[in-house]
Amino acid sequence: ILGWSQFESWAWENENLGQVLVGVTASFLLFVGAAYQEELLSRGYHLQNLAQGTNLPLAVLLSSLIFSLLHLGNPNVSWMAIVGLLAAGFFLAYAYLRTKSLWLPIGIHLGWNFFEGTVFGFPVSGMNSFSLIRQQSGGQELLSGGMFGPEAGLIILPVLLLGAWLIRLYTKRNDHSAASV
Repeated sequence: ILGWSQFESWAWENENLGQVLVGVTASFLLFVGAAYQEELLSRGYHLQNLAQGTNLPLAVLLSSLIFSLLHLGNPNVSWMAIVGLLAAGFFLAYAYLRTKSLWLPIGIHLGWNFFEGTVFGFPVSGMNSFSLIRQQSGGQELLSGGMFGPEAGLIILPVLLLGAWLIRLYTKRNDHSAASV
């Protein structure tokens, strides 16, 4: 709608079916490993240990800050990328706190990375992967995230707010979280 992305082609128009299947599978496995490792470290270890040693709000802040700073070595990183990833850290911590389980933050993290990169063809935290949709991204970097990907743009804020609302709706039936979350 805003003209930030220009469709070029589908992956299967340029590659054979075997190459597409290998690309999708390899990308999926890469993102499974990344989501599992990052969530196990950030929400499974940092958040929980910091909460035991300090308090929950400080633990969420520090674990989210560490999560964002772990991406400093990624290509095309910027201060907006770090801020966006900090917000994503809060969002993923919220998913953990609402379920008291790592499965939801791991699933959200995996889904975000896989669909952002492999399906829609945007950079994922500054890195490109195999993509089914070949497109050129544009628009104002402050809004779109530019070469780092949407998590470095202001576009991520309404997405995370919508996601938090959906998490709240999903977990409201079996409310395992503290009443204050």
